Amino acid sequence: MKLKKHPTYLKWRYWEFWPFYILYIPIFAYWSWVALRARSLLFFTAVNPGIEGGGISGESKWKIYENLPKDFIPNTVFIKSGTCNETIKKTFEEAGLAFPIFVKPNIGKRGRLVAKLNDWEALFAYAKHPIDFLIQEFADHSYEYSVYYIRHPEKPHGEVLSLTWKEHLRVVGNGKSTVHELLQERRQGLMRMKEIKAEHKEKLDYKPQDGEIVKFSDIGNHARGSTFHNQNHLIDDQLRDAFDQVFTYLVGIHVCRFDIKCNSIKELKQLHNFKIIEINGVGGELAHIYDKDYSLWQAYKDNFYLWEQVLAISRANKIRGIQEASFGEGLAYLWRYRNYRKLLGDLMKT
Repeated sequence: MKLKKHPTYLKWRYWEFWPFYILYIPIFAYWSWVALRARSLLFFTAVNPGIEGGGISGESKWKIYENLPKDFIPNTVFIKSGTCNETIKKTFEEAGLAFPIFVKPNIGKRGRLVAKLNDWEALFAYAKHPIDFLIQEFADHSYEYSVYYIRHPEKPHGEVLSLTWKEHLRVVGNGKSTVHELLQERRQGLMRMKEIKAEHKEKLDYKPQDGEIVKFSDIGNHARGSTFHNQNHLIDDQLRDAFDQVFTYLVGIHVCRFDIKCNSIKELKQLHNFKIIEINGVGGELAHIYDKDYSLWQAYKDNFYLWEQVLAISRANKIRGIQEASFGEGLAYLWRYRNYRKLLGDLMKT
């Protein structure tokens, strides 16, 4: 393999693949400056009092889903850790669910242990994990988008900071090349080649017809090989007004990122035929910055602007009587989440 196509080269050549702890060094530095001005390391916890920890990490997905109308989200059920197979099956059938389904930890971390399952055997095997999880219907829409929205408590309208199309890992046939050859023309394909060879070996020698799509994932996660496309040029008042309406249901939440399945931006702006599959709090990333044509400096500027808005909302909420978490609460929360994240990492290895 030529050096320019080697995953190690790509990982350092293109900043979208840089390790989180390196990419975020300037953002952590700016966050420290914001925290100094706020005179608190936990200023962000006052931004979303409706989410534990403000949603920086470790929030319960199920508790957030409970705030939304049922037609806004996929059919979803909560499964407590240790629930027996018979109860899982009964809950599944009473909810009217059918395979295929998505399963995900109730408290997630960058797409870990999110999976699409096709039968009872796979579901019962997943349920052996010692974690609470969600079973969610497969939202079979054409597109997955990420929408980052903020709303100051004293303002009549919010602001959409980011709109991103998450193109799931796939290749489009040309009638000549094999799937393996087509994957080698994509950065994400090269970065995920080891996993693809392990999970989809049978597809690699296939030669798809011109225009034929071969998919490798239904999960819009950068770590799973999705390509993120900046769609900020499509942000307008209609999109903002749509999410102003959605936010009326999210009591105590002012900063968050929605991950959404829909068939078109036009329908999304009309809040028609869409499903909210994920809501992240203040810790959600601005997904559009991972577009291959986006500059690193602009990505940092966008994040700096976001944290300035978080500071402004935190201050406004404090004036309204909302208190941030105490140092002791923050330390206990961090320790619990550290242990939980370690558990997820260990489960990924099994």
